[in-house]
Amino acid sequence: MGTSDEQPTQLKKGWYPDPDDDSSLIYWDGEAFGQRMPKPVKSGGPSTWKILLGVMGGILAALYVLAWVSELTKPERPEDCHEQIMDRAMGGFSYVDPACE
Repeated sequence: MGTSDEQPTQLKKGWYPDPDDDSSLIYWDGEAFGQRMPKPVKSGGPSTWKILLGVMGGILAALYVLAWVSELTKPERPEDCHEQIMDRAMGGFSYVDPACE
């Protein structure tokens, strides 16, 4: 224990960073390094769920704006609409302004 005759820890078989090329990996087969391959590229973009949620949020916002605009552009009802409609329902006043319908 602790003598200079000890062997260094043996590397396990597998892929390791290539010391000659930071953008690739090199395979250690237990005896020697061999095959090289590019490092897998990590996607920095948003996930599919994030994109889907963004699209759905945009659609909901557009629907809200359309409903708000349609409410703003709706013609105003005459102030006595409620009375006209109730009167007709009770069998009284027969004419109801078309804007009240």
